[in-house]
Amino acid sequence: MCRHWVKSGALLPPHSALQERVQGDPVQIVGGLADRTPDVLRVFDPCAEALVGIVECLLQLRDGQMLKPRERLQKVRHGNMGLTSELFRKGVVRHMPELSRLFDALATDPLVADVLAAIDQPLFLVGGAVRDPLLGYRAGPDLDLVTLTDPAALAHRLADVLGGAAVIHPRFLSAEVDLPERGRRIDLVAARRESYRALGALPEVSLASIEEDLARRDFTVNAIALRLGETGTEAILDPHDGLLDIDARLLRLIRPNAFAEDPSRLVRGVRYASRLGLRFETETEVAARAMAPALDLSSARVADELQRMFDSDTSPGGLSLLSGLGVPWVRGTAEDTCARIDHGLARRSAPDVRAWALRLGAGIQGTALKGSAFAGWAISDALAYQKGEAVAAELITLERPSEIDARLGHFTPAEAVGALTAGAESVATWWRDWQPVRLAIDGGDLLAAGAVPGPNIGRALRRVRADRLDGLVPDSRESQLELAMAEIRR
Repeated sequence: MCRHWVKSGALLPPHSALQERVQGDPVQIVGGLADRTPDVLRVFDPCAEALVGIVECLLQLRDGQMLKPRERLQKVRHGNMGLTSELFRKGVVRHMPELSRLFDALATDPLVADVLAAIDQPLFLVGGAVRDPLLGYRAGPDLDLVTLTDPAALAHRLADVLGGAAVIHPRFLSAEVDLPERGRRIDLVAARRESYRALGALPEVSLASIEEDLARRDFTVNAIALRLGETGTEAILDPHDGLLDIDARLLRLIRPNAFAEDPSRLVRGVRYASRLGLRFETETEVAARAMAPALDLSSARVADELQRMFDSDTSPGGLSLLSGLGVPWVRGTAEDTCARIDHGLARRSAPDVRAWALRLGAGIQGTALKGSAFAGWAISDALAYQKGEAVAAELITLERPSEIDARLGHFTPAEAVGALTAGAESVATWWRDWQPVRLAIDGGDLLAAGAVPGPNIGRALRRVRADRLDGLVPDSRESQLELAMAEIRR
């Protein structure tokens, strides 16, 4: 048996050996290596001497054998042979994540350098620009900055220096600087606290400290701030142990009622989980399951987060998570269907439609879409997609190209994609081979040949097109004109 004892509450530098030995703090090993420098997940209650035997069983380590990680442990209650469900979080001991990836990303970002050159007051970088590099991902194009002063004045200053446009939101003590020539945006917010008059309502905001600003956020991994322009561990503000959860790849709510304050946070968490390879911490998952049945699509904030999810290649994983959490309006076949949509839109001559709206139709039940807060055109495309799915079986029974052409000619692009993803492979053939077919004649040719204006002109041209697709008339003007005039005289 190999017993490791470490000082509780520590955050050790990357790759450092766990050599400190403090009597009374048994820990759970989560990675056993032959060099005896394992990672550590959580520390048991130091008072739990009565159950040291149980603790020691968790610390068995064999050379070269990786022990199965555990997300959480139950607290050992002193003087009681039972276990409680309370998480003993104060004794977390883990290696610190690699900070070099974050600092390297910032050092090579010209926008960060330009912001630092333009502003001579403290700024804190937050959000994805901090979180994503720490997780090993490239950050998005936007910079989220927190200031301790007026964000409007800073936004105007940055817009002037960087050649962008400032948009001010005084109600929320925030502003943004759009930089279209760079394809970038800077979001500025004053350090603020939030209060909610009602659950799900927009927050009331007031000026606060950076610590209070981080405390108002949703997940611990989003409550990490970096003092812009500084490097090293001293530049990091992490009052809610977000670095620990990044290392464990966990999503943990900062407050138990964070989902109730803003239900869109549930969808945001699902987006993070599917895109960044995170999983909900146990108590956060419990809160998510409690909120899931009441997740309301009429909320603009919920719809906005869902649009971001559907506009991502990882939306199938997000839908699977939402369904698993108990969201009632997720369609059961959504995960596989989203992949078929992407495959369908990659077909030759496929229509130019917004994939996220089709995924919306694949992922959300039609009855729930009606009355939702999505844009009207997106709801129309989503419902049309579902309509196409419903008629796919009929299309599959059609054999002649002219029959398929006549049916698909009345479809919207979204309906056609829906039918294709539901198995009507003839849609792809129609896009590629039949839809582009043009006749050698038109209505003017028929009028010049003596036809009387009226509905017979259209009927004759449809007949010629049908025979042309079915290979019954040559692709010559004379043959097609002869057939059309015969149809008019009939």
